[in-house]
Amino acid sequence: MERRNRPEKAVMNSEDRAAYRKINGKLRGLLSAWRICAAVRGLLVTLVLMAVIIAPGALLGAAGNVRFVLLAAAAAVGATGLIAGVIWPMVRPLSTLDAAFLAEKKDPALKELMASSVELFPPAMATGDAVAGGHMESEMISRLLRRAARAADGIRP
Repeated sequence: MERRNRPEKAVMNSEDRAAYRKINGKLRGLLSAWRICAAVRGLLVTLVLMAVIIAPGALLGAAGNVRFVLLAAAAAVGATGLIAGVIWPMVRPLSTLDAAFLAEKKDPALKELMASSVELFPPAMATGDAVAGGHMESEMISRLLRRAARAADGIRP
């Protein structure tokens, strides 16, 4: 059996690492901004729903049991809204890959550039190849990272 000579795998260089750090930093910033916006949106929705429940009773002068039921319903909506709309977006586990998908959804011109670079770089650092078996050489990943790093300049939270 004859062995094919494969070219030596290039190791990801410091320029690639710097490009990845730049992409990662931009995506982390986007993720932080998304968390804050989602929490504020959840808080506003919760407050509006509570007001919708309480307002009719206050305007119509509800008394006794009706007032108690309205306040209990508003408290239940408030607690649910705080947990689902404010706390969960802040603590929800999201990865850099999730942030890359969010950036691509926000700017369709990125066309999977961010997700590909975030997904391919860590295995390439470990093995020199992005895919087991060497289907993608590190030079291709380097070019992808450089393109993604240039595109990351346009990402705004």
